[in-house]
Amino acid sequence: MPKQKRVCKKHKDQKLQLYCITCQTPICSDGTVKDHQDHDYDLLTEVVDTHATKLVRHADDVEELQRTLEHHIARLKQLEDVELPGTVMAQTSQISSHFTTLINALRERDAELTREVEETCARKGNMLAEQRETLANAVASMSSGIEHARRTAQLADSGDVFEVMQSYKHIVGGLCAFKDNYYQVLFDDPTHVHINTS
Repeated sequence: MPKQKRVCKKHKDQKLQLYCITCQTPICSDGTVKDHQDHDYDLLTEVVDTHATKLVRHADDVEELQRTLEHHIARLKQLEDVELPGTVMAQTSQISSHFTTLINALRERDAELTREVEETCARKGNMLAEQRETLANAVASMSSGIEHARRTAQLADSGDVFEVMQSYKHIVGGLCAFKDNYYQVLFDDPTHVHINTS
């Protein structure tokens, strides 16, 4: 990706050597008396290390959240692939055993209840799959954000302070959005399927 020019678009030929802490953006010296008057600012070179460290800290926080969601995904996958199919088999067998002792007139009810169990478990399976997919999408987005934050933070080591500070506000905003988001995980017990045998 080509580096952005280090000159101010608004104040021609002025180098962007300062960082407006109030606005979180690189500025030129003219900007301190015009657009950013009474704002807090400092040299880019003075604030880059602190902000690069903050980038890494935000990335670490989101990475911890990512690990938690990955654990939830694994649990949902276990429910979906192992426990739920086992529940279908167990409930179907229970229903069949119950009705084999009844008269032929009740055999139709046997098949009907079997279908109810399968449909209920199918609905639960869909719910688990939807939750897993939602969390997987969140984790994928987090991975991309974490990688971008870490790559940008590494630019400080190569002296590209402008690129770090230019991207800082946008990247941190994205990472904080992950942490502020509400991730709902409902572990519906697939072994609890109500059957009305009356």
